[in-house]
Amino acid sequence: MSVTELIKTEAELKEIAAIMQDKLRFDPDGQTVSRCTRLVIDSVKFVDGTKTSECGKSILQNNEGIGAKTYSGYRSPYDLTKGNKVELLVARDSDPVRFNFHPKGIPLPTDERVYVEDIPSGIDTFDQELREFTKYHPNTELKRRFLVEQKIVVNSEGGIAIQSIPFLGVYYQQGFSPLPTSRDINVVCASEEDIKRFPKLIKYIADPTPDGRITSSISFTEAFDQLYKLAPLRIEKLKDHINIPGLVDVVILTGVPAHEVFGHHFEEPIDHLNQGQSSPFFLGQKLKTPNIILKDDPNVLIEGFRPTGFTYFDAYGRTRKTVNHIVNDEVFGFLGGEYADPKKLKEYNGSELRQFSGNTCQGMDGQFPQTRMSCTVLDGVHENLDLEGKLVIVSHSGFTDRQTKAYQISAEECYIIKNGEPRRVVPVKVGGNIHQALRDITLFDRWNYNSGTCGKPEPIHKRQLAEVPVSQFSRVQLWQGQYVETLPI
Repeated sequence: MSVTELIKTEAELKEIAAIMQDKLRFDPDGQTVSRCTRLVIDSVKFVDGTKTSECGKSILQNNEGIGAKTYSGYRSPYDLTKGNKVELLVARDSDPVRFNFHPKGIPLPTDERVYVEDIPSGIDTFDQELREFTKYHPNTELKRRFLVEQKIVVNSEGGIAIQSIPFLGVYYQQGFSPLPTSRDINVVCASEEDIKRFPKLIKYIADPTPDGRITSSISFTEAFDQLYKLAPLRIEKLKDHINIPGLVDVVILTGVPAHEVFGHHFEEPIDHLNQGQSSPFFLGQKLKTPNIILKDDPNVLIEGFRPTGFTYFDAYGRTRKTVNHIVNDEVFGFLGGEYADPKKLKEYNGSELRQFSGNTCQGMDGQFPQTRMSCTVLDGVHENLDLEGKLVIVSHSGFTDRQTKAYQISAEECYIIKNGEPRRVVPVKVGGNIHQALRDITLFDRWNYNSGTCGKPEPIHKRQLAEVPVSQFSRVQLWQGQYVETLPI
């Protein structure tokens, strides 16, 4: 079956929504939200010139009783229809899990909104180029993935929200841990013209070369060939070139550390807070961060493309909007959802109980929806980039400690720039204080776009991670005077 046959039309999505809402009309508890998410995937992988394909769909249904404080979900290979309505809805609603979160009391949407985007032709445009590359570049794996996210959210107040959004992604992987190299480009593609323009996004992948030879490439073959040449380890003893372990200026090519170290603290927690627990950032707080802008922006455009994490509405059918977190020296806003601790929220981040909402996300793992970022944007006054002699890292991970306000990020792809050339070095980890790092950031003129998923502890089952699609669109940054040490290999 082709991918187009698996994608539901607008009329079919409306029919599913009507079946879901018909059941809620008889809900005795009221304030209930029902969701159905369909992911349709056409993915190909290339290794040594050999192609493997995957085409299929995944369907997740769940039901959240805000009034009854129950949540239940069901993953099914079948779409909800009039013929199997009772069977699937009963399966979805069986074995509900109780939760103890405090609703903010914001009325659920009552309008109907439908956003169904066109499905482009030519999704395989780059397949042959990617296949040929792997023939002559051993130890590489390239992927092309086309994904359509079809989401329906209905509620007991009569609200209906429907969206169908197509995404196209190209992924590069070379080597093995602890010395891998990886890049990804994934955005909304809703027309054949979008696919033709897709290679323009090469200019936003992480590029450690001072002359920008990777981001100035005009094809995936050219860009990935330059990355391939940089992969071998050139310097094993990093301490012979910089003073480590110790305080070092670090150039960070991606926005992932900004997302992990700063961004997560602008997500309002939905569970009950411990006495004295607080965020590093408070509403209206003055920071020593001149000329820095940090925001969550699902509507940002990168060469005219919408990013991974783009959505018309959140998990409750509320319009997803841009939220400014930091503008120059001041904390402006937080991401919020349906639940928050009524007694300790103001102590936690200085915001009122109902001030922020519309930023709740849920992934295909079916974990309980909670406040999440979409696309983290880091911008501001910037300088010309001089990489000579610098430690340059491509980081895809990080975490912070809310008690000590400390952070740590790690990177397996690292370079020292010598005489204009990046020389691959051993992996490193970088750590310090959240506020000190933010204070000592300098932005450069280059941009980076990075997409992927982000895991966060699920609020009911704390040991499980809830994964959602996210991205970062950020300036390249210099983090001055951070503690750096090497990781074992």
